[in-house]
Amino acid sequence: MMKHLVQKTLRRLGYEIRAVNQRRGSYTDLITETNPIIFDVGANEGQSLATFRSRFPTGHIHAFEPDPRLFERLRAEFCDPRILINNVGVGASAERKTLHRCKNTGSNSFLQPNVDSKYNLGGALALDGQVQATITTLDEYCATRDIGRIDLLKTDTQGYDLNVLRGAKKLLRNGQINVVKTEILFCDLYYEVAAFLDFEQLLQPFGYRLFTLENVNISFDGRLTHLDAVYARSR
Repeated sequence: MMKHLVQKTLRRLGYEIRAVNQRRGSYTDLITETNPIIFDVGANEGQSLATFRSRFPTGHIHAFEPDPRLFERLRAEFCDPRILINNVGVGASAERKTLHRCKNTGSNSFLQPNVDSKYNLGGALALDGQVQATITTLDEYCATRDIGRIDLLKTDTQGYDLNVLRGAKKLLRNGQINVVKTEILFCDLYYEVAAFLDFEQLLQPFGYRLFTLENVNISFDGRLTHLDAVYARSR
């Protein structure tokens, strides 16, 4: 039932899902630059950093993690001249904002966690304090550092990802980002979560089209809770 619901929703947006009998590729195959520039927004404990470092041995990675405790861990673990770790968050505007810490650090968010959600399995959203964090925008960050392109932008900020993209409108408009991988939530784990359609309405006018869906998570009651959507710029 959920499979058909996802297919129906995507058809309304102009997409069609079909099975093909061939080797399954990866969205990282879209990155063809010899020395790619990769942005990891919401680096957390370095899960994606480790993958990107291995997959792109000649790449340059800019990582963003607003939690000071996690930042220190990342800086100790990823002591690599190819990796620049920034102790800031990323959003739609430069500001100071409250970061909600959770027992499960992967649930940290600038959005208010909904601890009463029935999808809060294992108490992942149990609060573990707050911290005031500095937020920058990707447009500002790249302009001040003379970064002219981003080959891969990965953002996983627990519901804050649309704000990350809103702060990169200039880069998106100018086609300076090649591939976008963003988490999208479909349930009430946090308050004020953006809808899938919001991402489509932001990215499509700039020439980005949905390439694939990854890490599709279905909850105990059959509900789609979250996934990673990969968008590629039309050439």
